[in-house]
Amino acid sequence: IRYLLVNDATSAANTNVPVPTSPLYTNALLITNTVQVRARSFAPGLLPGTPASETYLAFNTNALKASSDLPMLVVHTLGGGDFNQSALKTAHLSVFEPVLGRTSLSSAPTVTTRAALRVRGNTSASSAKKSWTMETWDEFNDDKDVSLLDMPAESDWVLYGPASMEPVMIHNPFAYELARRLGHWASRTRFVELYLNTTGGAITTNNYHGIYVLVEKVKLDHGRIDEERMEPEITQGPALTGTYLMQVDRLESGEGGVQIPAVLPNTLSSGGNAITFTDPNESEILLPSRAAQRFYLRNYLTNFVNTLNSPGYADPVTGYSAYVNVAPSINNHLVVTLCFS
Repeated sequence: IRYLLVNDATSAANTNVPVPTSPLYTNALLITNTVQVRARSFAPGLLPGTPASETYLAFNTNALKASSDLPMLVVHTLGGGDFNQSALKTAHLSVFEPVLGRTSLSSAPTVTTRAALRVRGNTSASSAKKSWTMETWDEFNDDKDVSLLDMPAESDWVLYGPASMEPVMIHNPFAYELARRLGHWASRTRFVELYLNTTGGAITTNNYHGIYVLVEKVKLDHGRIDEERMEPEITQGPALTGTYLMQVDRLESGEGGVQIPAVLPNTLSSGGNAITFTDPNESEILLPSRAAQRFYLRNYLTNFVNTLNSPGYADPVTGYSAYVNVAPSINNHLVVTLCFS
């Protein structure tokens, strides 16, 4: 059995699975601090065995005394440093849940998994209390579906940090809950307390990062938006009108939004922000194989904008109701207005 130890900034930079030249396990490993042990068996003439990882977190006494009526999440980069916006960084995630109404870091975690995070957002990215996109990973850094805090198993999540722009901290969860009660799909949420260690070593109370909201990331998948993904071979017929995911937001690095030539009308925006592609994403929608989908979207949205600006915009047959589901749209407007979201 060959192994790797990931427990400081040097080793955290190389978190690949063990290879035939990795150290050979011959004696018991003495673990005295936070460390991730990654092991894999090798035998001459045979394929390598399935890799396995275990992460051992050290906690200072003061952290073990902390308790809450909320679940607690511990994110540890094993000395790999802080997260950024440009790329996912590997980490370890532990989830601690209430026992008899209280959560303690001295209890056994209900979930432990390899994970990866990157900074999420634009304005909030400069805040001390950042938000992150989080993925749960398997041993090969591929997506692994995991159930977190009784939410359906998935690999894509958001750790949303309510900050100065939302001092009451319930803004987004309240809006999602209202939408669900109106009968629509909206992300499930769970309030948590977060401990984040990016420097290595034991978890202390200095690693306390505040109250966060664990949110289901919006995506096309069973348990989320349960619709078929638009594949590139769909070029005609009713299927061409299928499900496209777009978002209204400031542009992030690599996004062109409505400025992409021949994709969407340049007049199409919302509240001064661009409408960008999520699924298919912008690089995919520009592929030659998706030309029919681009043409369909461009015509549909251009006609919708023109109709909204026409004298007959309220016509029950040819007006805006020909382009949107009216009842869900009204419900969405009510939620957005009430929550100012």
